[in-house]
Amino acid sequence: MKRCLLLFFILINYLTYSQLNWVEINTGTAATISVGEFSVWGMSNPTLESAVLPAGSLIGVFYLDSNNNYACGGGETWPGEDMGMIAISPWGDDSTTGEVKDGFAEGESFNWFVRVCDGTCWDDLDGDGILDEGEVADGTDYYSANAEMVPSNGQLTGTVYAGNALTGLESADFTEWTGEEEVVYSCECEFGVAVPSGDACIILNACSDPLASNYCPGIPGSTTYFQEACQFDDALEGCMCSE
Repeated sequence: MKRCLLLFFILINYLTYSQLNWVEINTGTAATISVGEFSVWGMSNPTLESAVLPAGSLIGVFYLDSNNNYACGGGETWPGEDMGMIAISPWGDDSTTGEVKDGFAEGESFNWFVRVCDGTCWDDLDGDGILDEGEVADGTDYYSANAEMVPSNGQLTGTVYAGNALTGLESADFTEWTGEEEVVYSCECEFGVAVPSGDACIILNACSDPLASNYCPGIPGSTTYFQEACQFDDALEGCMCSE
């Protein structure tokens, strides 16, 4: 009996924490991402395990919050094959909330997820166009590790977040997400200057210490830091990292 109860609680815990929290925060600043087939920009419909993505699925972009966890930055219902394009409005980080990261930072990459439900996932109960608490049905979450954005052209501004910018999802195939995928690191830095160099990364004027407020991870094992100055509790000092 005890073993059955333990198994039950483990199952409940898995079902609760393996799902993403599809709730977004209106921070007042957003961008626009076009999603769906559009040959002019070389865009194709997103797919689910190389097959058609079901109508009523919820597709969205997630950022990494202050605790380095995925947080919903914006989402929209997928209307189905041959039903036209949709637009997702990812919210930018609110600079007035201090150290709390509640949206995309300038230059941050998009993490693409889809929730598939038994029917339509999102019921916008208050009609505000925002994913609110209690509006998204339970379902299965899927992640796209190979999502590609349309490169910058005369109409689209680029492949990463920028406030009030227009971008496009070129392609994405989603596979089931178990909550165990590793964060995909890139040569980016919110607090200093990041310089990609092949498979390596050079970061200037930031910190390699995860405890610092100006920490930039870069690409683990392939990042070199120069002019490193770590900030701890609003105090500026030389890096306290071990060599």
